[in-house]
Amino acid sequence: MAELVLGFGVSFVGMWLVSQTSDTASAAFGLANHVQGAFFLLFRIISMGVGVVVTQNLGAHNRGEADRTALASLGASTWLGLGSAVVLFAATAPLLAAMQASTDVAALAQPYLKLLGLALFLDAFNASMAAVLRAHLRTRETMLNILSMHALHI
Repeated sequence: MAELVLGFGVSFVGMWLVSQTSDTASAAFGLANHVQGAFFLLFRIISMGVGVVVTQNLGAHNRGEADRTALASLGASTWLGLGSAVVLFAATAPLLAAMQASTDVAALAQPYLKLLGLALFLDAFNASMAAVLRAHLRTRETMLNILSMHALHI
């Protein structure tokens, strides 16, 4: 929950900073954050499942299976993050057209979405590894990592 609230807080600060530039920049930032939010939700749903499976295996004293699940989630995160980055990089214009972005907003949102694709590649790792760390009761380290990431973002 804290991770979600922190993420939204950083988005609000980012929107406020961009709104100081122009309304068009705010719209582009908002559209890009909408796309990012959809991927964020996808990554978090998958990571919750990973966390449940790892926790069940650890509770059953089956450390080997928990490790295999964590490694499989890292592999899946690689492909999912890479696929997300490729989709955002290759299909930015059709995606913005489907969202009915005006031409001036789309012109600002396209480069930002392409950069965001690279960030989503890393976010897929972040989500799955945070779930594995939480399953191993490393919640403090997980929160410090997330706090550092958001501090760097701002």
